[in-house]
Amino acid sequence: MRWSKSVTMVEAHAEGEVGRVVTSGVMNIPGDTMSDKLAYMNSEGDPLRRFLVCEPRGYAQMSTNLLLPPTRPEADAGMIVLQGDKAHAMSGSNSICLVTVLLETGIIAMKEPETQVVLDTPAGLVSARATCENGKCKRVELEMTPCYVDQIDQVIEVEGLGSVQLTIAFGGIFYALVDPSQLGLAIEPNSARALVDAGSRIQRAANQQLSILHPENSALNGLSYVMFISYTADGSLKGATILPPGRIDRSPCGTGNSARMALMHAKNKVQVGESFRAFSIIDSQFRVKLLRTTEFHKRCAVVPSISGRGWIHGLHQIGIDPTDPFPAGYMVSDCWGDAFDLLNSWFYRLASTRALPLIRIARSDSKQTVAALVWSCVVCGIRCLRATHWTQIGNWLLCSCWSITLLRIGRTKYARFHAMWSDRHSFRCWWMRKTLTIVQLSFVGCSRNSQFDEIEGCFQLTDYKITQKI
Repeated sequence: MRWSKSVTMVEAHAEGEVGRVVTSGVMNIPGDTMSDKLAYMNSEGDPLRRFLVCEPRGYAQMSTNLLLPPTRPEADAGMIVLQGDKAHAMSGSNSICLVTVLLETGIIAMKEPETQVVLDTPAGLVSARATCENGKCKRVELEMTPCYVDQIDQVIEVEGLGSVQLTIAFGGIFYALVDPSQLGLAIEPNSARALVDAGSRIQRAANQQLSILHPENSALNGLSYVMFISYTADGSLKGATILPPGRIDRSPCGTGNSARMALMHAKNKVQVGESFRAFSIIDSQFRVKLLRTTEFHKRCAVVPSISGRGWIHGLHQIGIDPTDPFPAGYMVSDCWGDAFDLLNSWFYRLASTRALPLIRIARSDSKQTVAALVWSCVVCGIRCLRATHWTQIGNWLLCSCWSITLLRIGRTKYARFHAMWSDRHSFRCWWMRKTLTIVQLSFVGCSRNSQFDEIEGCFQLTDYKITQKI
């Protein structure tokens, strides 16, 4: 065995949802705030996410949590949640896993009968109260960040489903809350694949038709998940969160139920102090409570609490062999699902370089379409030059030639076939998507040559130990 780098993780799950916690090998991430670190992980740090999450070292039905030094003095530890699509700002089940690991492994000293732990997340500070007995963390209650309804009872058109009503709500990240009965679906294990397919279609349509912006933190912009919501016969909550590229959260979902509390309060279906049991698709449960109301950027908001149980079930160590042909891993749709267009791909990474607004505008104007393509190629070229990788530079030139060729062909086809299309805008959008797909595939192909170098670079970080607050 010849490893150049290795990472050690503690395996844990919260009510059925696996949340591995990195305890050594990645000591810190560049950035002054947790939001900066999140932005880094969704751009330059993405090879590290793929290394930790994707096959052959990871698998679809789990998350991986980076345990980091806090950026705020009042916090005990920082965390960033890594999943199959990208790095996320917050997760209730993963926070329960993290607190359980911190206390039961002694990283933070356990105090019985109760230990307070404050987590520094990109969504804000999350206070955790752990009930402890005989060295075991029996239950973790999280006081979530302020949650609010962003867009209530919106109707969007979804391919293959027709009109779908949903609500966009923030529970630490943005959710589309959808009643599955309007689609003829129920939240049960034998409907899982149908729920995933519908959820992926809804997320794709919502991203295209709705503007979802956080009023304070741009790192939280955009729809993270679709959550199907319903009730049990006794009035308890039931939900199923769809995680790209295509799986269901095994836990009841902490941030999703926080967003749901905001929606229920907006519709006068819950009062301060009222609590519910929330069930997942496998009937595991969280306890959800509305603690208080507040105001967030002139919006009516709520502060809920989520409580659940976590269990450590193993230790895991992975490494990089210099001869391994898959340093950044891979995904195959038989296990991961097929909504790969919802992943944090090259296209989404352009958002951090300001190219995304150009590409959005390009859908309605041919001159701006050209501008978007040129700017995209320039951005890719700069990234390649910064990597000083001649193979990448050569492939970038090929990629640029592809885009120019496709645009010229596109103009010819547009002139030839516009009479056959009742809506010229539709054709332009279609050709733009095809062109961007080719550019994306070309760039991804050239970047494979330096995957090992990118991952190696992610490990060249400052060593820092989590401080214990006694």
